[in-house]
Amino acid sequence: MTCSMSEFGRNLHAIQDSFAHSGQYSSPKFHYFTLVAADVTAKRNDVLTDAAKSATATLLKQYKQNCLKCCN
Repeated sequence: MTCSMSEFGRNLHAIQDSFAHSGQYSSPKFHYFTLVAADVTAKRNDVLTDAAKSATATLLKQYKQNCLKCCN
């Protein structure tokens, strides 16, 4: 895990997008034509939303533990 906040943010965004852009929403054309509709995971799938929230929380906790020594 990197402690660069900008690199961590880019990686976290990619992971979150992997949930939002799964299944029928994985086509770049879908995202292009619907703008942000593919990113609205919470309105599409509760299981997917819970998985995305869990992955995000886990990664944020790991980042805090490994990189934010001032705040533990």
